[in-house]
Amino acid sequence: MLMISWAISVPLPHTGSKLRPGARILQGLLPALEGKPAELWAKSIVCALAPAALLYTLGLRAYLMLYTLGWRQRAQLPSCVVSIGNMTSGGTGKTGLTIALGRALLAGGYRVAVLSRGYRSRSERSVTTVSTSSGLVADVQDAGDEPYLIAQSLPGATVIVGKDRRQTGRLAIEIAKPDVVLLDDGMQYYQLHRDVEIVLLSASRPFGNGRALPAGVLREPVDHIKRASCVVVTGQDDELRSADLSRVPRSMPTTRARYVTRGLMDVRNGGTVPLSALVGQRVGTLCGLGDPESFERTVAGLGAQIVHSVRLSDHVAPSRSQLEDMQVHGKRDGLTAIVISAKDAVKLPEPSGFLPIWALDAELVVDDMAMLLGLIDRAVRSRHP
Repeated sequence: MLMISWAISVPLPHTGSKLRPGARILQGLLPALEGKPAELWAKSIVCALAPAALLYTLGLRAYLMLYTLGWRQRAQLPSCVVSIGNMTSGGTGKTGLTIALGRALLAGGYRVAVLSRGYRSRSERSVTTVSTSSGLVADVQDAGDEPYLIAQSLPGATVIVGKDRRQTGRLAIEIAKPDVVLLDDGMQYYQLHRDVEIVLLSASRPFGNGRALPAGVLREPVDHIKRASCVVVTGQDDELRSADLSRVPRSMPTTRARYVTRGLMDVRNGGTVPLSALVGQRVGTLCGLGDPESFERTVAGLGAQIVHSVRLSDHVAPSRSQLEDMQVHGKRDGLTAIVISAKDAVKLPEPSGFLPIWALDAELVVDDMAMLLGLIDRAVRSRHP
């Protein structure tokens, strides 16, 4: 059961069309967990896991009841706390929204701090300041890939990593005195009070099959969407048009967001490469993201032919041997470039070989950013009239 829960949370190791037997089984199971057409054996496994999902849900409701009854207290910071989170395992664009919202707040004159767990970083179980208003003060190994990317993208913001957000929040208040604290991936961090709860839903699978882990992809029951201050639905345009949002309360403020590709960066020299360079090219892709298929669709949509692809578990850094293996495939398959995500670029080992490595520069664009900023501004003013 634990193995299946882990598989829900991370993309499957994937190289071209050749998958190990265990990976093939997990790949066949994912559609059933996500509520998509699946084979009978996969649906049978999901049904068998339903009792475990029920126990998970009952345990979570009992835990949250302690807060409702006042038997456990949430810590409260003197600044406005905005949680950016999701209800499902897998990628929904939390890092992209944290960056987009942070930029908008900084542009509006707010002092901003970001609290992140720093998953798979050296500092996950301690506290590390990644950046201050003066710039970066930690490397990617100590910070973790997402906090480091956030810090790179938000000059002027303070980014702090640590598992205990109460502790990192107090440190942020001490060193930065922020007006707004952004809680990256914060929906399931119940110990800290938040003033605004932004919940992201994937347009392609808003609630999966409707079941909690391990029989589905939900971290929380569907009715917990009522805790949200607003909902942001993320995906590509065709997914956004067809998204089933019938379980989202009609009164809930809702907007949509999509990644817009701005260009390519040459990892070797930091130079820019026009997107037109991908048109008609045979490329290899490598990514360690929560939603690798979306990344690959984006690359293909820019006119490239993906001949070879490698999918890593979320937050796992590409190894030198994987890059060298892609160079070997490049010679054999006539590749002209390797395309990676910006998140993978910050933790890439020193590249070698003849193929250029291009990082996709994509930005999450929110349809109604004014609505999000309005919610936050009202929360800030209620704290400091």
